[in-house]
Amino acid sequence: MLYDIANNAFITAETMADGRQRHWTEDITESQNIDRVNRMLWLAYCRVGHLLRRWIRPLWNEPSADALADGHPACRQEYVFCLESHRPVDKATADYCSILIYEMMTATVIADWLQLTAPEKATVWETRREETADRLRRTVAHLHRCQGRPLAF
Repeated sequence: MLYDIANNAFITAETMADGRQRHWTEDITESQNIDRVNRMLWLAYCRVGHLLRRWIRPLWNEPSADALADGHPACRQEYVFCLESHRPVDKATADYCSILIYEMMTATVIADWLQLTAPEKATVWETRREETADRLRRTVAHLHRCQGRPLAF
């Protein structure tokens, strides 16, 4: 996930004229910034759990021993959710939900970082986060409303 966050920040930075602003944006996953990124990932994880609390439950995991030893207590190796459904969920739907969660968490981190480095660019990522959250909410709600009917994306 950190790779995708860094890559998206780099692409966003490439559209900036100001060299200092570009540099600050590209540095999102550098060691001096990683604590904030990890906190925002945890916040996004909690937000997904809250957003879909009727249908999923977060499986809270402890940070790895390596993360704690490195002084990054907020760092998680995995962000896991358990989808609770009264009917079987096919792999494609589960994968789709997983991708939406991943995209929402990524957009949350980038939007937060851009609020600090390039506020005029943050709106794009905030909108992306909200649109992804809405698609995720509708998809999971549909799973529970439509017993046996195929899910349409």
